[in-house]
Amino acid sequence: MNTQMIMQVVQSYLQNNKTFGNLDINSVVNGIQGLLGGIDIKDLLSKFASNGLGDIVSSWLGSGENKSIDASVLTQALPNEKIEEFASKVGLPTDKAGELLSGVLPQIVDKVSNEDSSLIDSVLGGSGLGDTLKKFF
Repeated sequence: MNTQMIMQVVQSYLQNNKTFGNLDINSVVNGIQGLLGGIDIKDLLSKFASNGLGDIVSSWLGSGENKSIDASVLTQALPNEKIEEFASKVGLPTDKAGELLSGVLPQIVDKVSNEDSSLIDSVLGGSGLGDTLKKFF
């Protein structure tokens, strides 16, 4: 996952969000890279999709508006130690770290799926919704 892309997403999010505007961008980027570096993004999105969040996940893939995900739902899908590690790196309590992740993760997945259309097939399958979505990208 490319650092510059993550940096752009995080910078935009922090500039537009007063709650997190005072965070150090490099700490957040490093925290996200540490979090996602230890998690297979395809597996994570597949887990979301198989737990009834397919409509949310599919909105993140490719172009179009990204549906939001509740921070508590997101943090339940991620390993607890990863959330705690991320929270420590960015200097936030775990609940606020989950809120931050719920704001930036959809945008990061959106950017990654625009760069790598195989993510759509991996998450949504090679037929049906996956094929339909690919027609739009």
